This record gives sequence, structure tokens and C-alpha cells, in this order.
Amino acid sequence: MQLVTWNDSSNSWSSPVGAGGDPSYEHGYDNATVNQSTGEVYTRLAFGGTNIRVFNQASRAFTTNFAEPPGGSNYGTPMEWHPNLLGGSLIWGHYWGIYRRAGSSWIQLGGSGLIGDQGPISAYNHKDDCVYMGGGGGSGGGQLRKISSSGAIAACAAPSFPLGIMDSSSSGDTSMILGSGNRVNRLVSIAKNGSIREYNEVTDSWSGVISTLPSAVINGVNEGGDWIACSVPTYGCIVVFRLASMTSVSTTAYIWKR
Repeated sequence: MQLVTWNDSSNSWSSPVGAGGDPSYEHGYDNATVNQSTGEVYTRLAFGGTNIRVFNQASRAFTTNFAEPPGGSNYGTPMEWHPNLLGGSLIWGHYWGIYRRAGSSWIQLGGSGLIGDQGPISAYNHKDDCVYMGGGGGSGGGQLRKISSSGAIAACAAPSFPLGIMDSSSSGDTSMILGSGNRVNRLVSIAKNGSIREYNEVTDSWSGVISTLPSAVINGVNEGGDWIACSVPTYGCIVVFRLASMTSVSTTAYIWKR
């Protein structure tokens, strides 16, 4: 996984880390999140290490390292920034527990068994101000939880389709989740095959397919899906880029707005 940043004013991408800066994060899965207030990026090397690294937008460099909570897995542990939990908190989740970062230590919000231990995923949803975590396989797989701004954890309805990271063996309906970027639109799921669905936080239910990514995005070249996507709170939309190959991204962006 290569860290790149977008400059809105210059309409360009760049990689801020040089060859000596260890920019490679293979098997990163859902191990990265952004503090929208400071621009700091939190990321973790999934295989071969358990440290979380912090990229500082001002200095354009990785500046901090700290250990993840005990009992984590090299397979995949989602992280998400909750902007309104105690003024902003890093949330870390795994089968062994859900934690928030507090100063230089971790505080456990929930015990073991709440989410899966193999490839769970996460997203912050602006509409109900909750971080969602779950999916994946192995022990605890298939469950979905939400963490409120008070730190309370609640169970959510699991969809009829699988949530989790995508690889060559994943079904076409295997989906990631994304907040839609503002307080008007709902949390969505986007499947490997491009199907987009919505989660209704009031009725705790999932919709049928409401839209599909363009065929130009999902024509297969990569084993784990053919696109990357992110929510853009400033514009209240989701931006999707097609992967041109296993090592490069298309320069064409597709914007989806509910």
C-alpha cells in the first residue's frame, strides 16, 4: 500500500515519502484512517509488524510510532477516527476487543467476540455520528457493530451479503462500507462487483441495490477488486478510482453522490 496525497488547489497527486521513508504497506487492508481536523494519517503494517504509524501533513513525513492494543492479529485490524468521541479518538477493532486511543495508552470499549478476527472493515458515518466495524471471517465473523460519540457499542443488523476485505476468492457481493460524507446521506456498502446499497440507521436494515459502479471501473484486472474509494466530507460524495494495474491507479475519478 503506497501513501499518496491529493492537492485540491494544484489538481495533482504526490507521494510525500521518499525511497528511504518506508512507504510500502503491503497487505494493509483496512488499516488506515485520517483525523479530518489535523490531517494526520494513522496506518499499520498488517503483516510483519504491530506498530501504528502517524503521518503528519504539515511536515509531510511519518513522525510517530506507537504499539497497537495487545492481542491483535497480523491478518487485519480496522482503524477509524471518531471526530466526536471525547473531542476526537482513534478507534481500533479486532475479535479480541474494541479500543480507543487515550493519550499514550489504550482504553477498552468492548470485550472479545464483537467483530471478526479475519478481515473486518470499518467506516465513520456522519449521519448518525457513529463508527461502524465488523464483517470479516473466522471467529466472530459476520457481525456488525457501531460505536457512538459516547463510546457505547451497539449491535447492527448484519446484511444478507458479506462484509469484509476483498481478494481473489471473495464473492462478487463482498462489500466494503463507507460513510457518504455528510449528515444527510446514509452509510453505504460497495461490492466487489460494483453494487451499491444503503444502511438505514433508523430501521436497522439494508436496502437492495440502489446503484452500480460504472463498468469501466469494475472490469477485472486485480484479484482483490478493481477500484479504491473514499468519502469526501467537504463535498459530501464518494470518489472512486479504477486500479489500472496491480501497481498503478487510473487518473480518471468517478464521483457518486446520493
